[in-house]
Amino acid sequence: MVNVKTLASLRWAAVDSGGWQYLVGALPSARVLCYDPGVGATALLLAGLCRELVVLHADAARRREIQSQAELMGLRNIQVCAPDALQAGVAAKGGFDGFVLHDPQALLLHRGNRAVLAALLDTLRQTLRPGAFVYFGLRHRYGYDRLQAWRRSRHNAA
Repeated sequence: MVNVKTLASLRWAAVDSGGWQYLVGALPSARVLCYDPGVGATALLLAGLCRELVVLHADAARRREIQSQAELMGLRNIQVCAPDALQAGVAAKGGFDGFVLHDPQALLLHRGNRAVLAALLDTLRQTLRPGAFVYFGLRHRYGYDRLQAWRRSRHNAA
């Protein structure tokens, strides 16, 4: 059973809680590549902002869910495939205007997919057009969630 997300819940999961929309902006004529290691919220929201979206996801079941959700939402500009599809020629269609990897929960690294990420980064140079944007929203030790935890602990100590 596919759990259909509303546009409002997608917006919260991918934009308001993550904040990347303010960095990327609207992409009405762009062809965007997205690696979405989560449940597809970022990918589905991006599909509504750009002309064409290619989504990479390592899990075959999750790829089917994202594609099914996109169809239920009426999004026809999305293609969901395995990460190795870049080497298989997805990028041969002419290059991408941008790349988004939004992973604030560090799912990609926690699942031991560092080889997948390394292969993706190796391919990215040939995949992107000159002047393309690259967005990495990754969890790291200086991230926003760390700042929130520091503020809470400081407030509780007072």
